[in-house]
Amino acid sequence: MTKKSYCPVYQSLNTIGDKWSLIIIRDIIYHRKHHFNDFLSSKEKISKSTLSNRLKKLVENGIIMKVPDASHKQKNKYVLTLKGIELVPIIAELYLFSGSLDDVNMSLNDNRLVRAFIDDKTNFINISKKYLIEETEKVFEDYPELLIQQ
Repeated sequence: MTKKSYCPVYQSLNTIGDKWSLIIIRDIIYHRKHHFNDFLSSKEKISKSTLSNRLKKLVENGIIMKVPDASHKQKNKYVLTLKGIELVPIIAELYLFSGSLDDVNMSLNDNRLVRAFIDDKTNFINISKKYLIEETEKVFEDYPELLIQQ
C-alpha cells in the first residue's frame, strides 16, 4: 500500500489539477458561466458525464457551490466559494503562461484578458475577486440557509 503525499502541491493538484476542473473554474471566473448547459457550450467540448463528475468533485472539495438559481427556480447554478475565489491568481497566471507561449492561437477575448493581466495583474485580480465575492454574497442573501452548510 502506498502512502499519499502530504505535499501542498500534491494536495492542491489532487483537488483541482485536472484540465476539466480548471476549465470549469476559468469559465466561472472569466466567462461568467454558471449553469450546466453553459459549461457544455465551452469551446473545449466537455462531455455531459465528465462535466457532471467534475462539478460534483468541485462541490465536494468546497471549490464551488451548487445553489438554486434565484431567477429560474427549476435550475441550479454553480458559484465559487471563498476557497474557490482564492484560485483567481492561479488561473490568471495560467493565462499569462499561455499568452507567453503562443499569442497567435488565442481567441480575441482571451487575448484581451492576457493583455489586461499584463497591463496591471494585481488590479485585474482584485477586480475579479471583488466581483466574485459580491456574487457569492448575493447567493447567501438569496439563500441564507446555505451559510449554515458552509
